[in-house]
Amino acid sequence: AQTNVTVNLKEKAIDSLIVTVSEEGSAREIRKFTVAAKGGKAKFQLDETTPHAIYLEAVPSKEWNSFMLIPGAKIKVGGTLDDLKVSGHDFYKDEAAYNASLKDLKAKSQDFDKRIRELQEKGDSKAAEKMFREELLATYQQMQDKAEEFITTHPGSDYSVYLTTVRWQGEDRQKQLAKLVDAGENSIMKSFTDAVIANEKKQQEEADRRKNCLLYTSPSPRDGATS
Repeated sequence: AQTNVTVNLKEKAIDSLIVTVSEEGSAREIRKFTVAAKGGKAKFQLDETTPHAIYLEAVPSKEWNSFMLIPGAKIKVGGTLDDLKVSGHDFYKDEAAYNASLKDLKAKSQDFDKRIRELQEKGDSKAAEKMFREELLATYQQMQDKAEEFITTHPGSDYSVYLTTVRWQGEDRQKQLAKLVDAGENSIMKSFTDAVIANEKKQQEEADRRKNCLLYTSPSPRDGATS
């Protein structure tokens, strides 16, 4: 089954779009192609049957953004590359509602981030560290609280399943998933969640293997190592 995507961006100085399909549950590229996009308009089809992150890069500006492919949806992508407006499935409606709830907090965090960089440039690392710990981290926690609030009030949403996947890990993720209808088992995002968990497990196993290998090969005083 193919998914049709129609793009109509406000940026008109676009010649073409580079479309990159990432591996399900990771940012690894699995294929890439280019489509004509004169005046910010383009159409293309995707063959993936499970959710994937799709990246759009404008030519010649090289500006980019991404959206989540929901297979079978009649996807329309509008707005700007800085602020995509995606429609065609309830997932995108819920995504828009969630992002709207974060608008003020995102602006607040960006302001704190800018002020922290300014303090660092002035050499006032103590004040920068204080603002980071007392202001920016508190704002990040408020954003996390918004994600938990959305999940609690939208237990049957496919976007809630997505949020649990990208904002929590391990036992914390399982606690959030438990709040959802059928723990998200029947969600279109279930395969995405499984892929993310599998990738995290693989990365942890690789990290453990490297750590054990390093411990095994590190010289000891008995080997005649010198400092």
